[in-house]
Amino acid sequence: MNQVACNDDINSNQQQSRITDYAMTKGQKIYIRVSDIGGFGGTSYHESGVVIMDFTFSAPVGTEDDYRTVSISPPYPNPASATASVDLEVQKPGDIMITIQDMVGKNVLEQEANYSAGKHTVTLDASALRPGTYVVRVEGHGTHETRKLIITR
Repeated sequence: MNQVACNDDINSNQQQSRITDYAMTKGQKIYIRVSDIGGFGGTSYHESGVVIMDFTFSAPVGTEDDYRTVSISPPYPNPASATASVDLEVQKPGDIMITIQDMVGKNVLEQEANYSAGKHTVTLDASALRPGTYVVRVEGHGTHETRKLIITR
């Protein structure tokens, strides 16, 4: 595993370590380790605090036309009580997975189907879900998009 940044690359006026132009491939796993070497002259791993990580991804140059091959509208109605719908737009025909995830990322509902290119309305049965906030995720052709859904009773 190659280390690409560490806190030694910042100076006293800088509050963050930044990695830019790091090329990734689909499915590649990245391991992130956050630790402190004691700070303020210490040598042990004992400091605590808040770590904020901000990830920004972009499509490689030359693939912009193929970048968003599947997209969804915000769910409606929202908030919903039993069912919600999303408008799905598919650029290329194929298998599309639609999931509803709770706020810790656990899939609580999954729908997979083969869609033709074009616009589709998909109804999601949320009647078994507890009231709360969820994420609707649509995935296909290596791209995905998410929208927030609130369930009430």
